[in-house]
Amino acid sequence: MATYTTVELAVTQLLTIALAVWGFGVYSFAIPAPVMALLRAIAFWMMAKPRLGRIRLKQLRMMGSNSIAVFGTKILTAAVAQGDYFVLGLVAAKPVVGAYFLRSVWRFSRYSCWLATSATCCFLFSRS
Repeated sequence: MATYTTVELAVTQLLTIALAVWGFGVYSFAIPAPVMALLRAIAFWMMAKPRLGRIRLKQLRMMGSNSIAVFGTKILTAAVAQGDYFVLGLVAAKPVVGAYFLRSVWRFSRYSCWLATSATCCFLFSRS
């Protein structure tokens, strides 16, 4: 598995560079992910060789109802996470949205560093 992951990372990087050289622009960062996911699915399918029986309508309904709940949750999570950028992008210029994004990233990384430092200090200097 580690060998496959290493090869996949290398191919992804090479594909990104090749697409950039061929003039795909920013799409050179987006295209390799679904291409590699498709290749991964094909490779794992060939290695596992699953035996599938006849697909029943009841199974499809059950998978569909569960999938709708997961899809809805993912959409709501993305809306909450990206909503402020979306609304700000509608009313403000691009540089303002960029500055807002960088400020929120800085605040998050600063908080993460503080949390990691305080947890480490509590662990190192606790009297147990």
